[in-house]
Amino acid sequence: MVRWKMIVAAALLAGCAVEEKAAPNGASTLIQLRTRSSAEAVDEALKLLPTGALLVPLPALPEDRNPETLDADLAQFWHASALAFSPDVRAAFQELRASIAAETGVGSPEALMTETEIMRSREGFTEWQPGVGVDLLALLGIGQSAAAEALASATVRRDEARLTEALWKAPFAADRGRIRVAAARANLESLEALVTEATKDQERILLLQMHGRLAETTVHDARTMFHRLLEARTDAKSELAAARAELALACGLGPDAKPLDRITLATIDDFDVAGGVPRLPEAEALFAARPDLKRLGLEYAMNEAELRLAARSIIPTITPSWKPSLVKGLSTQPGGMVAIDFPWPSRVSSAMKVASVRRDAAASAWVDAANAAWNEVVALRREMEAAYENWSVHVPIVDSATAGAWIAARKRFSLDREALTDWIMALERRMEGIEMIQRHREHAFLRILDYLQALGPRTLEKKS
Repeated sequence: MVRWKMIVAAALLAGCAVEEKAAPNGASTLIQLRTRSSAEAVDEALKLLPTGALLVPLPALPEDRNPETLDADLAQFWHASALAFSPDVRAAFQELRASIAAETGVGSPEALMTETEIMRSREGFTEWQPGVGVDLLALLGIGQSAAAEALASATVRRDEARLTEALWKAPFAADRGRIRVAAARANLESLEALVTEATKDQERILLLQMHGRLAETTVHDARTMFHRLLEARTDAKSELAAARAELALACGLGPDAKPLDRITLATIDDFDVAGGVPRLPEAEALFAARPDLKRLGLEYAMNEAELRLAARSIIPTITPSWKPSLVKGLSTQPGGMVAIDFPWPSRVSSAMKVASVRRDAAASAWVDAANAAWNEVVALRREMEAAYENWSVHVPIVDSATAGAWIAARKRFSLDREALTDWIMALERRMEGIEMIQRHREHAFLRILDYLQALGPRTLEKKS
């Protein structure tokens, strides 16, 4: 007896074709990145997002759609760019597409089984027994098939929540970048102005030194302080470059995107909270609003579906097949066969225990995340209030005092060479004042953003 047995996948029988796409390369990537700052490119990318069922509304793009003249301070442009090109949003979107595609095939029979037996008798007769079988329970959509479909559906919902979370966070990432760029640029401009003023005084110091009118120790102290100023200016340039890169990455733009050059200190006016900010929400309202908690809740549902699938795996696989007998030169006789595969009980029990532990872990993760979110919002509210008080009350006084002292010290030194020591102290205090302005400006407005993001997608009607 000669016997051949084949298991042929249904996908092969269908002869599915695979679309070929060129791999990305340096030239195509540069072209893509350099066109992203146009409103048209943002429009096209936003149209791909399945926003109908999501919590995050898309911003309206500004009327000025020319990237050469676009007002880069407009939040709509940066928010739309972040939603369209943020790496996190794009990754979450592709994961959702993959899970939707996977859902369409879940629950169907895994394979169409074909079997042919060829037997030769001593009398010289050849008997053919072809057979075709399929998983009956999967075909009917019951048993493991139904549980697999439920798991696939839960996975899609989880990935939708993951995309919603990424869409919620993306505009805040863009705003953080905008604040850091604006603050870093303002800091650099202040230091540049201070360098210009100190350089003029350095000419007088050098002239007085040449004529022996100043003590050498004082001259060296002045030179040291001047180079500390130059060092601070160099650091400020590095901070600006880092802030530009952070914003560009958050919005999926290249480092040479023209809108990056048009962010000024006026950008920070978008984040003024003089009109108030949302109140602290009730805990239950906060839990319902947070996209990350919704995602974790759907992670639990997905683990629940995995447990049900593991429990259903105890159901045997039933594969009936039609199997006639064909005897050459004689007759054809109908026939059939039923194959039943029983899973090993201990394997099913182990899989159920693993799935149960993962479900319990998902429940614990939600509780821990909810508690963390509640503590985070309360803490951020207090941090935001303290940071804004420092910025709006104390920093202006320090700024005015150090600026006034520097002006007075320069004037005294222009009239009296003995005032160089006061000039050195005033320059040091002014450098510290500028650094304080930069630090508190950035910190105050970043804490505002952190607080607003931590609230989740909420209306801003109730303010305090």
